[in-house]
Amino acid sequence: MTKAKLGRVAALVLGLGLAMSATACDKPSEDDCKRAIDNIKRLSGTEKMLDAENTASWIRKCRGNSKRETVQCAIGAQTREGLEKCGIPIEAPPPPPAGSGSGSGSAGSGSGSGSATP
Repeated sequence: MTKAKLGRVAALVLGLGLAMSATACDKPSEDDCKRAIDNIKRLSGTEKMLDAENTASWIRKCRGNSKRETVQCAIGAQTREGLEKCGIPIEAPPPPPAGSGSGSGSAGSGSGSGSATP
């Protein structure tokens, strides 16, 4: 390889390294992503719904797609509205299914006269 080609390759490698480090500077750490996801789960009421495997997947997505500023905002959010200000909309949890025992229905409280005639 000639000195000119070697110089171009070195410049390309150096440029690629600088570009990657500049891009990586805005990426959150794994620990920050975990803290943000734990806070999002807590504020959205889903902390019991996601297992460790799902959380690990979300951490990978966070590190690959999120900006450090957004993750820091999510870590510091205290309410759902705070998450929305970070650009993280959280839907309200769905109501419990009918008959799940959480209602205050009056089934079985019959007030009939007791005179069933055949």
